[in-house]
Amino acid sequence: MLCADPSTQQNILSLAGGKSNQTCPDVFLRATCPAGWIVYEGKCYFFSEEEKNWTSAQSFCISQGSSLAEIQCEHEKVFMFRFKGEADHWIGLQKDFNDTWIWADGSEYSNTLVVKGSENCAYLSKKFVIPSHCNIPKKWICSHPDAYMRNKNSTAGKVICQEEL
Repeated sequence: MLCADPSTQQNILSLAGGKSNQTCPDVFLRATCPAGWIVYEGKCYFFSEEEKNWTSAQSFCISQGSSLAEIQCEHEKVFMFRFKGEADHWIGLQKDFNDTWIWADGSEYSNTLVVKGSENCAYLSKKFVIPSHCNIPKKWICSHPDAYMRNKNSTAGKVICQEEL
C-alpha cells in the first residue's frame, strides 16, 4: 500500500496508471507541515537561517501562524538542541511585567528549565537555556501544531510528556 497525503497518493497512482481502494492509517497522514518546516511529535518546527531580535522573530512566527517555540518535555528539548546545530536560537520564553517567565503564546512557564539572569528573553545556546537582552539578533525557532493535530482537537500543539524536564 502506498501511503502519502491523499492528493500525493492519487497523483502517484494516476501517473503509474494504478488504482487503489485502500486507505492509509491516520499515522501516515500526520506529518503535515509547511515546506521548509520539520515535523516532530505532532508539531511543526521552523529553524531560521537569518537573525532577528526576539520581538521581530516572534512577529515572523506569528505571520506564519505559529509562535516562538516552547519546550515542554525533555525529548522536545533534546530534539531542538540537536536540530538547531551550534548557533544560538531564540525560543518563546520571556519575562512579563511582574518579572515572571512566561511563554510567548501567553501560557504559563512551569520552571522546568533552569534560567538564571536578569535579562527578559531566552535562547538556546549550545547546551543551555540562557537569558539575554531581547534586542540582540539571533536565529530563532517557531513551532505550531501540525495540520493533523490542529484538526484532531482544540488542545493540539501541547506535547504529551512522558517524562519531566
